[in-house]
Amino acid sequence: MRAEEIYRTGLHIDEQANKGRGGVRKTGEVRTRGRQAARREATATAAAARQTAATATAAKRTTAVAAKRTTATAVMAMAAGLCLSMAPVPPAFGQEQETEQSGIGPATGGARRPPVLQAARLAGPEPVIDGVLDETDWATAMAGGDFVVFMPNEGETPSQRTEARVLYGDEAVYVGMQAFDTAPDSIEARLARRDEDPHSDWLDVVIDSYHDRRTAFRFSVNPAGVKRDIYMYDDVQEDVSWDAVWDVATTIDSEGWTAEFRIPYSQLRFDGAARQTWGINFVRTIARHLEVSLWAPISRGDGALVSRFGDLEGLR
Repeated sequence: MRAEEIYRTGLHIDEQANKGRGGVRKTGEVRTRGRQAARREATATAAAARQTAATATAAKRTTAVAAKRTTATAVMAMAAGLCLSMAPVPPAFGQEQETEQSGIGPATGGARRPPVLQAARLAGPEPVIDGVLDETDWATAMAGGDFVVFMPNEGETPSQRTEARVLYGDEAVYVGMQAFDTAPDSIEARLARRDEDPHSDWLDVVIDSYHDRRTAFRFSVNPAGVKRDIYMYDDVQEDVSWDAVWDVATTIDSEGWTAEFRIPYSQLRFDGAARQTWGINFVRTIARHLEVSLWAPISRGDGALVSRFGDLEGLR
């Protein structure tokens, strides 16, 4: 019996040992699975934190880009809008014409006064809107030049010269803009639908015909003849849904490109005074330089647009 007891005792010991090893294995497996789960959780937490940080960074960049784009669009487009509640009546223009010269100079009290441009009454027939300023009236009209860079290098002299002239008749106002360019082959002239904003050169005339320093009509065209029109209100706000009836034509030649506008009085808003002064600004965009220049200088720090326009005089 001694041997049998020893044999049974040995089996019992082996069985207990096997159970112990199994328990150890099971305990190890649990611990291993716990460590793996903890690592997975830590990895997921880190990934979530990185994603949150990336999202926040992207949001900041998007906000910054949107802010820059809003500023650039507000200026490059010089746009805004207002639904008009009544159709204007053309002023009773006469034949007289002003003789003052344009320019920027100190006003009373040291404040800078806006530049002034004299509009010329048509002496001959209405201009043919073909993008060629070959009528005699264009040659005798006063030219507004001395544009100033708005962006990117505010206050500097533009890379190319620009001139603008204004004529008026019984039914419409006419604007001729010459965008001189020493590299006419580099002029960006992208085709697009009306009111679209392709990467392109642009010329804009913006008219505060009511002269309230708050509202203005903006008319713009690119060298391919793509038209945009927007109404400005509250100085810097815009309504891009506003559409007017107006004509424009463009040409490109060895000296640059030209835009010739015809804007009927019926598309503007002004009072019935016999002698008119309007607010006005001219804008040029040179796409290859990402350059925007203005006839009436405006500082980006002003937070203002229409209230900084120059004056168009001589309308009678």
